[in-house]
Amino acid sequence: MKADLPRQIERWQRTIANDLAANYPHLSTDQQHHSAQQVIHSILGLHLCEQRGVLPGGEMRSLHHATDACDQLQQLWQTVSQRLGLVSTVAHLQAVAIDSKTVRAITRQISDRWFAQGDLVPADLLGQVYEQTLSTRNPKQGSTRKTGGAYYTPAAIVHHMVRLTVGRFFSSQPTQPLRVLDPACGGGAFLLATYQYLLDGYLQHYITTDPEDHARAGRLTNHRDQWRLTIAERERILLHCIYGIDIDPQAIQITRMALLLKLFEEVSQSAYACPNLSQNIQCGNALISSDCRTHQIDPAAVTAFDWDIAFPAIIQTGGFEVVIGNPPYIDSERMSRYLPDWRTYCAARYRTAVGNWDAFCVFIEKALTLCRTNGFHSFVVPNKLAAADYAAIARSLLIQEHRLLSIHDYSRTCTFSVAVYPLVYVVHRAKPQPTSHVLYEVMQAQADSFCVAEQRHLQFGSHVNGATPWLMTAGSNQSKLFLKLRQAFPPLADLAEITGAATVAEAYELKALIQDKSVIAPGDLRLANSGTIDRYCFHWGTKPLRYLGMTYIRPVVPVEQTQCLPRKRYHQARQPKIVVAGMTKTLECALDRQGDILAAKSTSVICFKPNVSLDLRYLVGILNSQLVNLFFTSSFGGNSLNGGYLSVGPPQLRQIPMPQIDLDNPDERRMYETVIVWVDRLLLLHFQLQHQSNAGYITSQIQAANQAIDRLVCQLYRLTAPDTEMVLTAS
Repeated sequence: MKADLPRQIERWQRTIANDLAANYPHLSTDQQHHSAQQVIHSILGLHLCEQRGVLPGGEMRSLHHATDACDQLQQLWQTVSQRLGLVSTVAHLQAVAIDSKTVRAITRQISDRWFAQGDLVPADLLGQVYEQTLSTRNPKQGSTRKTGGAYYTPAAIVHHMVRLTVGRFFSSQPTQPLRVLDPACGGGAFLLATYQYLLDGYLQHYITTDPEDHARAGRLTNHRDQWRLTIAERERILLHCIYGIDIDPQAIQITRMALLLKLFEEVSQSAYACPNLSQNIQCGNALISSDCRTHQIDPAAVTAFDWDIAFPAIIQTGGFEVVIGNPPYIDSERMSRYLPDWRTYCAARYRTAVGNWDAFCVFIEKALTLCRTNGFHSFVVPNKLAAADYAAIARSLLIQEHRLLSIHDYSRTCTFSVAVYPLVYVVHRAKPQPTSHVLYEVMQAQADSFCVAEQRHLQFGSHVNGATPWLMTAGSNQSKLFLKLRQAFPPLADLAEITGAATVAEAYELKALIQDKSVIAPGDLRLANSGTIDRYCFHWGTKPLRYLGMTYIRPVVPVEQTQCLPRKRYHQARQPKIVVAGMTKTLECALDRQGDILAAKSTSVICFKPNVSLDLRYLVGILNSQLVNLFFTSSFGGNSLNGGYLSVGPPQLRQIPMPQIDLDNPDERRMYETVIVWVDRLLLLHFQLQHQSNAGYITSQIQAANQAIDRLVCQLYRLTAPDTEMVLTAS
């Protein structure tokens, strides 16, 4: 897809919406954008139909000069809908009139952009445009499938996933039934790619076995000395192999139309009756069935869908051979706010709906139940799957109850135009084999495709298991060590309270209280965020702080304004604590011993529990050590953002194993006190580094102090000499 397509579509939608707003002020914004969607889809779809003989040639060019272009558009679409057996999706436009000048202009632009050269335009363009038009729809509508996530899966990823699933099954069992499902099909990208793969696959299979025999059976025809699938065989493959569900009726129409256009790519539709795809591509909520009534939920309101009624023969025989797709990216906050009935139902019906779960967790569970034994399943999901606490059961399903084959990490690429960091997994619906490995590949962009930048094999138990984050970036010995640490030592959550510094709402309220002050008054609270936190120090007053579009040098909340802070945040600010930066490449923890730092958004705050009598200097030394940083990046690197930045928050920090220190033991007390001595030295050195000129000498002293703490920490965790060497020499 060309990079400028989203902007072009947005311009078309805005033009139509503005036209409707001027002439029909009673229409809501969502109705305006929905109508704009229909017009764009209709014009593009009609062009595609004309190329395939569904419309006579020249019909679209006649729109370029028509004075009644909107009326003609409706008439042409009615004709196409009848011929393809689709529900007319522009009927509601009869109640309004789009300016003919607007229709003519968009028709010409679409024609010039894609159809001027006369080459056959792929049918999947219709789905791509559909996915892009979702971006301006009202986020409160459940039909906006990927609000806050990806609207379009790059074709290279789609084809890769199809090869890894459909290709695996077909290559080993080409004569067996193969039914492929996308349970959130959207514009049909995965189904179209699957259909094309099977068209090519069956053609090659027939040619290499006995083409003459297959020709007599009506599967092949000879066209200009080349074998082709007959239209009847193309239809058989479509009706017997391709299945999709989506909650958006418009997505269903788009997918059905695109598949029919794909069917007729090698033969004119005028010579052949269209098959009915209403049983293959259906509208419904893949996650919620009509038993939602038991939860006082109206089935119609959530578009409930009963799989056993919709696909009785398939469900009764075990399910689909392949389940593939890119499920909606709906996080817990958005679901709780806009889709509370969904959340209530799923929490009662799905094992994976625990904690602060996102929609992808329950989609994984549903996909595995729909996939038959010895089938294959693959999804594009956020890389949160690899490390998030709430995704532990989903990980367990993939690892402990099925055979996870591979993980393909796209999180370091700019795959989507939104802040989504995806990975693709492939799982075999078979009993797990603990002695085998999981292939892990780090992908990088290469022109219009992707290539493998790194590849390794992950071991079951040490690298990947259901209970803990997947250690996708760790070496074999490292993963064994970190698993041992998790088993031998209690988590930080047992010793300390770890909280986020501010909610989104609090962050915006705080902005009004911030002042830049050259002289601090007693009781003022200094502000710190991720950008002004380093290991052992705050860069307050020496580095500008960026906060919600503003820049500060010496930001404070004046003492007279502190009463406006939420009580919880004020108490948090006034106590000694460790503040942890929220988006960094390594852990960066700074110590606030006086209780005069107000931690802003994107940070975490750590305070010992009341019954713990340890020194915060000891804890900050542990957290800033090489061992803990290596553990953290290995455990949660799979949840990294673009550019390798870690997402550091309370859920991750709580899991860090903590050495058990016995202060009555002279040797352990000595190590404990020595860590504190070195931390005191580091605090002084970092202060000097900010205020003195001999940076080279001070930096070397900081390095020596860090190395001393690193060795002490390895002793506190009782590491062997080889493990200590491995940790201290790791990059």
